[in-house]
Amino acid sequence: MKMRFQGGHGGSVTGSCTLFDYPRGNCKFLVDCGMNQGVDQNQHCEKFDFNPKEINFILLTHAHIDHCGLIPKLYKEGFEGKVYCTSPTKALSLISLYDTSKLTNIYSDADIASIKWSCVDSREDFGLSKMLKNINPELLIGFPSTGHILGSTGVTIQWRTNGNTVTNKQIVMSGDLGPNFQKEKFHNILGKCQVPFAYPDYLCVESTYGSICRDHEKLSFNTRISELSKHISQSIEDNSPLIIPAFSVQRIQDILFDIAIIAKFGEFSQNINVSIGSKSATQACHVFSQMLCTPQKIKSNEHLWRSKNVSDVLNCDDDKSDQFLRELYARQLRGKLNLFFSPQTFDYNNFNIIVDSSGMCEGGPITQHLKNCLPKRSKIILTGYMSENSNGAKLAMISRNEKPTAREILGVQIDSIKAEIVDMSHYYSGHADQAGILQYIFSVAGTPKYAPKHATVFLNHGSLHNLNQLKNKIETYVPAESERSIDKVIIPGRNSEWFDLDKNAFDPCENRLSQDIISLLSEYNMPLSNEQLDIIKQHSFH
Repeated sequence: MKMRFQGGHGGSVTGSCTLFDYPRGNCKFLVDCGMNQGVDQNQHCEKFDFNPKEINFILLTHAHIDHCGLIPKLYKEGFEGKVYCTSPTKALSLISLYDTSKLTNIYSDADIASIKWSCVDSREDFGLSKMLKNINPELLIGFPSTGHILGSTGVTIQWRTNGNTVTNKQIVMSGDLGPNFQKEKFHNILGKCQVPFAYPDYLCVESTYGSICRDHEKLSFNTRISELSKHISQSIEDNSPLIIPAFSVQRIQDILFDIAIIAKFGEFSQNINVSIGSKSATQACHVFSQMLCTPQKIKSNEHLWRSKNVSDVLNCDDDKSDQFLRELYARQLRGKLNLFFSPQTFDYNNFNIIVDSSGMCEGGPITQHLKNCLPKRSKIILTGYMSENSNGAKLAMISRNEKPTAREILGVQIDSIKAEIVDMSHYYSGHADQAGILQYIFSVAGTPKYAPKHATVFLNHGSLHNLNQLKNKIETYVPAESERSIDKVIIPGRNSEWFDLDKNAFDPCENRLSQDIISLLSEYNMPLSNEQLDIIKQHSFH
């Protein structure tokens, strides 16, 4: 088995894509095929560094566009295989992909419609800790939950080596890791992130917040609810709008749950009216209503996706908790919370809270609300990551009493902004911090029946600063007797080479062969185009 990082590596935080080549199983496959965000869209029109026609299948970890965004382009360029993922990932990916197709000419709606989905959780033998046998006869593949967004999983791959002695080896691809690792702690509506079972040979782990150590209070559900409740109460008392920009998938649903808890248990004399204008957020809420409370097939008393502690928060049994969540996201919940999806007419006097996308304030319905409310007495609560130079990042600077270099935000002069801006993004992060990532790497799930073995760790999906800080932390960490030991930590460079997973080494042939071919052709004055160079580099290892 050989592996090569195609995206989300070498300091890139988006565009996750990893290529595997397994001659024994007569297959090549991808884990994720995501879009790079914050780059020139013309880059996405360039050809892949591999032949899509040679790919047999894709294992998709979750529905964020930086993990699924280029799958339709694969089909457009000749890929004919299946995409294996969970049912929520399929449903949420379709929402994201159709949204993206309106903003780019990379692919069409017809390319999206051509995707051949295979939902692993619809199989009778599916379980979050179970390996599936029938994706490829030579492979065992598992989909452990990561608690990042609804339906998100990692991917565990087990194969047989081609050496003199046939042995089983295993790699765990983390996907994106959620922030909740403890059974007894409630962070959000999703279940906890599952740490790797037993002793895989390799771990490939995301590093988005590899240098960040959050205050544990910021991970506390009660602290978050108290803070949000304070701002809601103030806005109602002042009769001023409360604007919450948020991502359409998972973040808006988390915020709606929090507001529902505040409405249910808070002491409000009036109803709380919440507007959600985003079509994609409305569609995502429908998916949550249908799928969040899905039970496991092989453990029917446990849920696939929702936190078991929701019942404790609501102070009721599991059946009533499921009913509460379904009704909340279907806009059927009775009580002091009134949800309005895509209201036809809008009057700020009729709504206490506006929750809308986009989360970075770069587009979507939220931009008009910000244009209207920034110059007025109002409150803006930020709830997510803001890329550099985004409108959201400028608002975050104002929340820290820093003045952006820009003179205006969405046409509103900086000096004329009267809204109070509050940054609660640290309460709502969907990614594990450094402590969470270390817990994921060093924890051993289950009771293995064989002797412990060391693992090699690959770090991806992070800035160079986060990658290097996390690498140093892993290498200096002293594991307890019950924890995993790490042999070495690898940060793949931007020009990623093939890595031979059977031999635990970079393939020495690839660069040597490709450079020899290029040098030989140069000697005979045969200049090569960039496309021809790429073809040589793709196929020279065979």
